[in-house]
Amino acid sequence: MKDRDDCRQEAIDKGSHMPTLLFIHHSGLIGGAGVSLRNNLLFLSESGFRVRLYVPSDPPAYMEMIKRDCPQVGQETYGRRIGAVTYYSGGDSVFSPRFWYRLLLIVKQWRYWNRVINEEDPDVVVVNSTILCWMSLLGAVERRKSVCFIRETKQGSPRSLLNRIIHRCLERFTHVVFISRYDQQRENLQKAKTAVICNYVDSKLLDKTIGRKAAEDRLGLSHGVFRVLYVGGVSPLKGFDVAVDAVAKCKQPVELLVAGMGIEAAKAVTSKSLSRYAAEMERKLAVRQYKDRVVMIGTQTDMSACYAACDVLLFPMRSPHQARPAFEAGYFGKPAIITNFDNIQEFVLDGVNGHQVPPGDADAIAVRLDELAGNPEKTRKLGEANRQIWMKNHNEKTNQEAVRSILEELVRQ
Repeated sequence: MKDRDDCRQEAIDKGSHMPTLLFIHHSGLIGGAGVSLRNNLLFLSESGFRVRLYVPSDPPAYMEMIKRDCPQVGQETYGRRIGAVTYYSGGDSVFSPRFWYRLLLIVKQWRYWNRVINEEDPDVVVVNSTILCWMSLLGAVERRKSVCFIRETKQGSPRSLLNRIIHRCLERFTHVVFISRYDQQRENLQKAKTAVICNYVDSKLLDKTIGRKAAEDRLGLSHGVFRVLYVGGVSPLKGFDVAVDAVAKCKQPVELLVAGMGIEAAKAVTSKSLSRYAAEMERKLAVRQYKDRVVMIGTQTDMSACYAACDVLLFPMRSPHQARPAFEAGYFGKPAIITNFDNIQEFVLDGVNGHQVPPGDADAIAVRLDELAGNPEKTRKLGEANRQIWMKNHNEKTNQEAVRSILEELVRQ
C-alpha cells in the first residue's frame, strides 16, 4: 500500500497536486528580513505554489502589509512572541534576560509548533531567520523538506559554544540560503545544501518612475535641497544618532530624511534601553542645529518616494547587518554611504558605487556628504554604478528563479 508521501509525489508528478509551502516569520514589524520574505511570498504565490504564512499578530504592521501586497497568501497569526535563538550580529547579549526568555519560549512552544506543522502538512517548511534555527529539531520538520533563509550575520567566533549549537541546527535543514558569500563561508555547512541568493527589489512594489519633485510633494518636502535618506528609524543598531550627528557636522546645507520608527513609537516599546535611547534623541533633536536638518516621516509602507526624493543613502550601522537599503538605493540610481564591515564588501565598493566609513564615525560621514553635496556629477556617477551593481546582484528575475529552482527541486525529491 502506498503511504501518504508516495501518493503526494505521484500527484505532483502528474501535475494534480499544488505543492504547499509553509513559511514561518518571527516579527510583526516591517524590517529588511520581512520585506525580503514579502517579495518571495508574492512571486511564489503566483508560480504554482500554495503559500501559507504564520506571522505574529502583535504588532500588526507586517500582517497588514502582507494582506495588502500578497492577498493570495494564506495567512495565520500567532498572538505570541516566538521562541528564538537571538544570538547574531546586532542581536541580544547572552547576559540579557531577554535572550534567556526567548530560549525558554522554545521549550514552551515546542508542542504548539509541532502541531501546527503537522496540521498544515506542507511539502516544504521554510523559516525566515537564523533565530528560528531550532525548528530544524522539531519532529514535524525532520519528517519534511525544509529551508532556512539566513538573514543575519554571525556574531563573534564561529567556534563559540552558541555558534556551534546554531551550526548543528542549521545542518539539519535540507537547504540553507544565505544572502552573501561572506555569510556562507563563515557558516561553512557540510551536510545541508547551501546557496547564495541575494536579496532583490520587486519592481511591482517599488516605483522608480516617480519624479523627484512629485516625490517631494508626496512627502511634504521642500525642493532644491541636498537630501540624505536614512532608513531604520530610531535604532541604535542602525546608527540613527550617528546619522543625526553627521548631518549636523556638515558644512554644506544637507537635510536628513528619516524613514522608520519615530521617536514616540520608540519611547512606547517595552525595551527600556530603546525607550531611553529615544528619549535622549528627542532631547537632542530639540536643539536647533539638529532640528533644522532632520525630517522624520515615520514608517513607510511604500519607500518609492523616499528614494526618489533623496540624493544619497546613509546606512551607518554599528554592527554587521543586512543592508537592503543600499541596493534599493541602487535601483533608484542613488549611491550609498555605509559602515565598512566585511559582510557588505560584496555590495558597496568604496569610491565605486558609494563610500565606506568606520563604525560610529560621524566626522568621516560628514566629510563624504559634503563632498557629494558639492559635486553633483560625482554623486550621479556613484549612483549609476550602484544601479549597475543592483542589476548584476539584486535583480528580481535572477534571484526569483534561484529561489523557485530550490523549492521546486525539494518538492520533486
